[in-house]
Amino acid sequence: MREVRTARMAANDLGLTDARMRARFIMIHVLIVPRFWTHPEAAQLLARPGGTPEVGFGDICATVKAALRQAGRVDEAWW
Repeated sequence: MREVRTARMAANDLGLTDARMRARFIMIHVLIVPRFWTHPEAAQLLARPGGTPEVGFGDICATVKAALRQAGRVDEAWW
């Protein structure tokens, strides 16, 4: 529950408002890449000028999905 709370608070701080995106954000943190939003590449996507948090997070999701596919773990990308 602590990790879910951590991710939920981070999603709030980043400005994610879409409920499905927030749920995905939490699940990626808990199940795949803990604290992924603190990695420099992810932080850069989330803070892009002119973008929205949902668009930046969507780009992160696409990147994670591609990496999982390349690693033969595509079943872990449920989105």
